[in-house]
Amino acid sequence: MGVTSSNKTISMDRIACDGTLKVTLALSALPDISSNPTDIVLVLDRSGSMAGSPLANMKAGAKAFIDIIDEATDNSQDGNIGSGSRIGIVSFASNATANTQLITSVETLKMQWTACRQRAPPTTQRLLQKQHSCLIPFPAMQK
Repeated sequence: MGVTSSNKTISMDRIACDGTLKVTLALSALPDISSNPTDIVLVLDRSGSMAGSPLANMKAGAKAFIDIIDEATDNSQDGNIGSGSRIGIVSFASNATANTQLITSVETLKMQWTACRQRAPPTTQRLLQKQHSCLIPFPAMQK
């Protein structure tokens, strides 16, 4: 699948340290995924910064992307990624999780991603507990 054109726009020239901006990226590609099997891994953020509508929007976007690939691989939304292509999902917060292997089932992909929950970043107390547990010697090391 070759990118034939790309375009990006940014909503402002400068941004304050605590400000936000909108970046829009548009790509055009030759859709030959049906003749060239492709493995796709969606890497999705479920950290605390994604709370509320950002997480909901990302879930909706991931589901729409899966539907697009479903149809592009065999000219129908039949619930299976076709032509030898596969999709996997990896999500991350304070650590990465392989939510699915590379699979072809649209239902399983959507179900696994829908089940993903936003995770809060670790609190200071949890970090200290984790550090403390790392300092406790293993039984074999105790004298």
